[in-house]
Amino acid sequence: MAGAVALLASVLTPIAATAADGDVFISEIHYDNASTDVGEAIEVQAPVGSDLTGWSVVLYNGDNGAVYDTDALTGTVPDAGVVVVNYPENGIQNGAPDGIALVDAAGGVVEFLSYEGTMTALGGPADGRTSTDIGVQEGSSTPVGHSLQKIDGVWTGPATSSFGMINGGGGGADPGPVSAFISEIHYDNASTDVGEAIEVQAPVGSDLTGWSVVLYNGDNGAVYDTDALTGTVPDAGVVVVNYPENGIQNGAPDGIALVDAAGNVVEFLSYEGTMTALGGPADGRTSTDIGVQEGSSTPVGHSLQKIAGVWTGPIAATFGIRNSEGGGEDPGDPGAQVCDVTDLTLVGAVQGSGASTPMPGASVTVRGTVVGYFPDFKGFFLQDDGDTDPATSDGIFVFTDGPADVSVGDEVAVTGTAKEAFTVTQLADPSYEVCASETQLPEPTEVTMPLVDHEPYESMYITFPQDLAIQEYYGYGRYGEIVLGLGDDMLRQYQPTAVYEPGSAEAAALAEYNAANRITLDDGLSGQNPAFLRHPNGEAFTLDNRFRGGDLVTDATGVLDYRFNLWRIQPTEGATYTAANPRPAVPEVGGTTTVGSFNVLNYFTTLTSQDPNARGADTPEEFARQQAKIVAAINAMDADVVGLIEIENNGDVAVSALVEALNAAAGEDRWDYVPTGKIGTDAITTAFIYQPELVEPVGDFAILDSTVDARFLDDKNRPALAQTFADLENDGQVTVVVNHLKSKGSACDDVGDPQDPDGQGNCNLTRTNAADALGDWANGDPTETGTDDVLIIGDLNSYDKEDPIDALKADGFSDLLLEHVGEFAYSYVFDGMLGYLDYAMASASLDDKVTGAQAWHINADEPSVLDYDMSFKPPAQDVLWAPDAYRSSDHDPVLVGLELGVVAPPSVEVDRWGGDDRYGTAAKVAEQFGEVNTVYVASGLAAADALVGASPAANGLLPEGMAGMASAPDGSAAPVLLTRTDRLPAATASLLEAISPADIVLLGGTSAVNASVETELQQYGDVVRVPGQDRYDTAAMLADLFDPAGQDVVFLAAGNQGAFADALTGSAAAGSLGSPVLLTRTDRLPAATADALVEMDPSRVVVLGGESAVTDAVLDQVRAAVDSDIERIFGDDRYQTAIAVSTRFVESSDVVLVASGRKFPDALTGAAYAGAVDAPVLLTRPDELPAGLLAELDRLAPSRVVVLGGTTAVSSEVQQALEDWAAQP
Repeated sequence: MAGAVALLASVLTPIAATAADGDVFISEIHYDNASTDVGEAIEVQAPVGSDLTGWSVVLYNGDNGAVYDTDALTGTVPDAGVVVVNYPENGIQNGAPDGIALVDAAGGVVEFLSYEGTMTALGGPADGRTSTDIGVQEGSSTPVGHSLQKIDGVWTGPATSSFGMINGGGGGADPGPVSAFISEIHYDNASTDVGEAIEVQAPVGSDLTGWSVVLYNGDNGAVYDTDALTGTVPDAGVVVVNYPENGIQNGAPDGIALVDAAGNVVEFLSYEGTMTALGGPADGRTSTDIGVQEGSSTPVGHSLQKIAGVWTGPIAATFGIRNSEGGGEDPGDPGAQVCDVTDLTLVGAVQGSGASTPMPGASVTVRGTVVGYFPDFKGFFLQDDGDTDPATSDGIFVFTDGPADVSVGDEVAVTGTAKEAFTVTQLADPSYEVCASETQLPEPTEVTMPLVDHEPYESMYITFPQDLAIQEYYGYGRYGEIVLGLGDDMLRQYQPTAVYEPGSAEAAALAEYNAANRITLDDGLSGQNPAFLRHPNGEAFTLDNRFRGGDLVTDATGVLDYRFNLWRIQPTEGATYTAANPRPAVPEVGGTTTVGSFNVLNYFTTLTSQDPNARGADTPEEFARQQAKIVAAINAMDADVVGLIEIENNGDVAVSALVEALNAAAGEDRWDYVPTGKIGTDAITTAFIYQPELVEPVGDFAILDSTVDARFLDDKNRPALAQTFADLENDGQVTVVVNHLKSKGSACDDVGDPQDPDGQGNCNLTRTNAADALGDWANGDPTETGTDDVLIIGDLNSYDKEDPIDALKADGFSDLLLEHVGEFAYSYVFDGMLGYLDYAMASASLDDKVTGAQAWHINADEPSVLDYDMSFKPPAQDVLWAPDAYRSSDHDPVLVGLELGVVAPPSVEVDRWGGDDRYGTAAKVAEQFGEVNTVYVASGLAAADALVGASPAANGLLPEGMAGMASAPDGSAAPVLLTRTDRLPAATASLLEAISPADIVLLGGTSAVNASVETELQQYGDVVRVPGQDRYDTAAMLADLFDPAGQDVVFLAAGNQGAFADALTGSAAAGSLGSPVLLTRTDRLPAATADALVEMDPSRVVVLGGESAVTDAVLDQVRAAVDSDIERIFGDDRYQTAIAVSTRFVESSDVVLVASGRKFPDALTGAAYAGAVDAPVLLTRPDELPAGLLAELDRLAPSRVVVLGGTTAVSSEVQQALEDWAAQP
């Protein structure tokens, strides 16, 4: 239970003498709070730079007097003047009483404190001592984030915690006058001067209240601007004064005075010459020219900086971060003859196998290759040849405190001091020398998810070869960072309470899984709002080179770095990027009437420049940008009724302005609104707009607030708004209720509703009570129109397994996104995890009239740098705005189709074979085979094995010790089941037990399906593995099962994951023809494939997919290997290729299978069945049918269409579209 010692530190602190006992004391404690005890910690205050190595914090149990935990302190005290020992949940006992001893390096007890009473220690360093009760205590009602603190020698609290900062005098001496100076300036750059600022460096915690920065005009000597400084200096050690565009004059010369609280001029600097001040605090003084300057060619994002006492620049700006100690000694020659040192230490020895260096403070010399140099970090990353110990990292950060004279690929020797800074091992105060240049970099170490222990790779050159999905991009515009990762058995990660019950073991496991399967891809910069936004492919992010959440990044390569509390890849090259989640068209939800729900993210006609309490646009330009995007989205949705959320509550002014803008963009009076006036007291409200040519309001609107039901707290939740609408074409009516419940991040402590312990956020009880009241009210005909058909929409601020949604379900309302899209529907991304807060919920009478429900993913998947907001954005980011629907808000709109008329029954049977996941779907398809003797099993993650296994499975081919070929004993086809790499899924095991096959063919080597799964399979039948070294070798081995002499046709498909979509339906055609499927790389023919072609010598090779899947160069290599006719079958995309394969090989079919073109496993397992019954497999988008698919169905004239997979893979809207087609005469 040892705590983690966090030296909250500046890496600039020099090593100083060992601390004297009287100067060191315990200054802050947190041990108890409401619910689970979190953030528990003990803070020790000591003189900056003193060495606490050998000191410890010892915890005593008041019940028996014994020691229950000891935590060693190491290293020197940082600039913050404190060190903090952090503990796990419930790591410190809750008193009545318990004790804490602070013990020095000699074993002497400096302090023995206790809380909630006194105690006597039995054993340990404080043996026999009686504690001193600090006199204050915490309890089960103490808010999270509070602590007990020693301020000016007196213990007080609980109060808001300040761990990592000096609380106050704390018994120490008066700190004396503040030593401050100007450390960074930016006043001029190319084009409009942006990001202008002045930075002041001062000791951490010093109070600058009353100080000011005064700007002088060099032309007349007068003051032209004064900016007051306030408050204490933060841990960064600097404060920054930011100015508007062209806010600081451009010199020749101009001046800056730093003035203290007493009015004394601390510094009077100038640039581009000297000047004499006339008036103001520096009156009569002559300035000191800093000797460097900026101009009209200075790049945006650069500045002038005082480094080691010398002004330099322009260089990349570092506002908000110390440049150096500013005025310290000249560091001198960075390295002299270090290359001659022979007594070298391996980097692994410096890193050690633990969380911190085992040799803190030691001077060591290392030698290795520079694998990363990012000037903003004031150092470089060095990696040596390694120590063969996988537990120790071979890389280390060399902190040079400024620019380093090295390049990536240099072989460098470094002598420096081993230390921990911000939990990263580094070499500080280095002397270094380049021993050789342009050497070959080591191969990057392959790292894969999940990654629980990062320490063995810290500061190393690494690569992630997996296809990682882009999960989070909230900080992309400001910090240039995105989060990559993998979901649980899928690419993207989901909120635990969007998938599992709150507080369940499954929810906790998913949270743990998500944390272990993500990494931040950074940009190698430390500044904010970079002008150059780095795309994962290494190029600039532009409107033509952008990304969306869910897109794939492969071979992300760089240095593994820990910075700002996150593990990060600092990239050294561009990664392979695949646009796996293209921007979708507006969902087709069918029906006679369409209702939309849209959170418009603080659409305010009142600007914040007019009223600081406004929440939306700051300027007219921002408002125009915001409105253009919202208008584009709503007009494209073209819903009959739209409920709006987060629109300004200003008496219909905002909603009428939006309707006016919508009509202007439409070129007609298409839209109107329901006038309600101001609703409730919040700054934001809900509203309705509608198309009067299609629907009309019936009766008056109705409001649910606290006066209607006391459970609905309208000072927390926005009042619910209900309106009944009639469809003008068929007179059907529906009452729509739009809502916005209290957010998860709000405070509800005042109503006894703190943070939910089960992961449902703050105010969960407030939302649940409101939802229960809402359900009762909505069921009671709130508009008094007599309709039972009610649709609840809006932002309920709850994921779908949470209590508020359960309350509405208990009131008879069904979750339409869950019903029509599935468990993995989403409308919002928070902390890189998907879920939906935006709902459409139907009353029981309306449920059967819903034809579709779906979120339109135009916002949640788009980075916020594309939005209207111009705050902080440099011009290079501002130009990324476009007047389109994308990133018009942070929530996706939701569309619902309602059939208020009569639905005709289908004339062709449309069915669905789907399970809870890919494994369940494969089992469902396998059930259609009936009794079988042989079963194929392939990885559900490495889909290529299932791709090539479908044809031999369809033909019932069974390996005989891999030495020959035979048909299944009964001549029947074999289904293809799927497995996880390391365990057999329950659905697969259940089916195997039910059918009890004689033979099981396991596809792929142990990297695809490991030996433990093979052992599991052996309990169900005889197992023969087809153990290819890779997917290409596995395909070649399976091809050997076919009669080589009898092969007229061989199919050839791309085997890399981003390209083999074209081959999905080809495996079914191959099964029908009794032909094998071989795999190739996109740009070259693997040796195993070439050998198989030579052995079979087919008359014809059918290539599946266009040149982006299989290049013409591969075809040339095929021709060089065999004298075969080559036929390429392809379409404009995977969907058109599937149609082309069907047209080429299938004249007609009683059965047609339709599978997702994005989630491959369903199509692959269905291909074995399709090949066995000579049926085609067509591909569809998850949310809409591709062009040409219905025409192909017309040609095939089936009597049955089967959708493969659950509604996550192929939505209910697609099935409905197929049923609509089937119902046509």
